[in-house]
Amino acid sequence: MKQKLWALLLPALCAGALAQTPPIPQAEQSDVATLRPLTARRAFLWGGFFNPGIFIVDADKAEMEGYLPRSDWSGFAIAPGGKAYYVSETLWTHDTRGQRQDIIAVYNGTTLSLEKEIALPGRALSVPKAQSFALSASGRYGYVYNLSPASSVVVVDFNKQKVVSSVETPGCALVLPYGESGFGSLCADGSLSTFGLDTRAHGSLKSSVHFFDAARDPVFDALALDAASRKAFFVSYLGHIYEATLGDEPHVTPAWSLQAAANLSEPREESNEVAWRPGGSQLIAYHPQSGRLFVLMHVGEGWSHKREAAEVWVLNASSHTLIRRIVLKEPAVNVAVSQEANPVLMLTGHGPRLTVLDPDAGTVTRTMDAVNGGPIMTAAP
Repeated sequence: MKQKLWALLLPALCAGALAQTPPIPQAEQSDVATLRPLTARRAFLWGGFFNPGIFIVDADKAEMEGYLPRSDWSGFAIAPGGKAYYVSETLWTHDTRGQRQDIIAVYNGTTLSLEKEIALPGRALSVPKAQSFALSASGRYGYVYNLSPASSVVVVDFNKQKVVSSVETPGCALVLPYGESGFGSLCADGSLSTFGLDTRAHGSLKSSVHFFDAARDPVFDALALDAASRKAFFVSYLGHIYEATLGDEPHVTPAWSLQAAANLSEPREESNEVAWRPGGSQLIAYHPQSGRLFVLMHVGEGWSHKREAAEVWVLNASSHTLIRRIVLKEPAVNVAVSQEANPVLMLTGHGPRLTVLDPDAGTVTRTMDAVNGGPIMTAAP
């Protein structure tokens, strides 16, 4: 009886099992994704020891757009219009040892594919800084700060895709390009020096202007630079702002005080008194269309210049007045502003999170996790 019952049920069970079998998936087709054209709210987050690559994100939607690999201690620059992305980096044939290779990796701005590696004679290795590797106004020349054994700037012609010269910059560091044939450099004696290029892209010292006391009140090596107006804004440890106009004959205006703009007392020189002070890594940003400066501020004693910020101070760069103070829900060490008529602020701290703020309302509009917590770069489209 049991055998007859199984004989009747078995075909039905098999038919039901076959009916529930999912379809066989089709083989995945390989393709190459492409980036849409550069926008003002595309953010490039670079740095980080656990994932040293460059995260390319849409800060408006808090979405990942792409990723560029890079080695530790690398520099990064964006060609005008996002036509190409450049990574100046140093590699060793055996990871941490072996033959050293200093290069600029050239990536396609649409597909992010590697197009070229340009050999360098050397480059300085440092934590990520926007002014360790920068481009001329048209993007033809790349300037790489070098320190082997003395200070210099390596000039790369991207039209020729090769190094064309090396400019000695004794006692000076960083690269602040102006126009198509010159750059400034910040010097240890408290001066700003400028170097001009001739028709062969060979450089020489043009002029130098002393503007800060390197012993009593040094300026941060992070600064805000507007290439179009050739303006650079430096902030000192005590909270003084210097506005420089770059050129063969540079000009620096007298300093004004962040604390005075907020009707607060300034910290005294060589004092450990607790006061509102600037601090962080990438601690200042400039929005030329509205003339606003954004500075990360914290309460601390002397030499607390690396401390995370509790507030962003929004200031009028022309009138030297405080517009508003934005209290942060999470501490920040890096700040950037999108270069558009109605900008957004972008901040990162020590953790892997990007925070996007409305600078007028001071409110958070977006957050994005699982990204690099290093410096932020934006570009005009």
